[in-house]
Amino acid sequence: MIDVCGPENLTFNEIADRLTSATGTPVKAKHILLSVLRTRSVLARLFSPAFARKAQAAVIMDITDMRAGRAAIAGVPATTFGDILHKAGLRILSASSG
Repeated sequence: MIDVCGPENLTFNEIADRLTSATGTPVKAKHILLSVLRTRSVLARLFSPAFARKAQAAVIMDITDMRAGRAAIAGVPATTFGDILHKAGLRILSASSG
């Protein structure tokens, strides 16, 4: 898991696209309806609390603006997704650089 605190509000599709561009390897994405995630987050509490928490986290990340302004989190440097890729030795390939 990578914690990123930054100015971007990326969708899961945008993250997958950027990883695909940076690695050259397609990232498989499965789409689950928000209503299904919400239902799973409640029903799974009965048999798998850990899975229920993951489903709830996915719901929250889907419906919440995940950008963090510098004023919101004092002392934590803003980090873009590009910064994370750079630290990992990757870069997003643009159509013009190809």
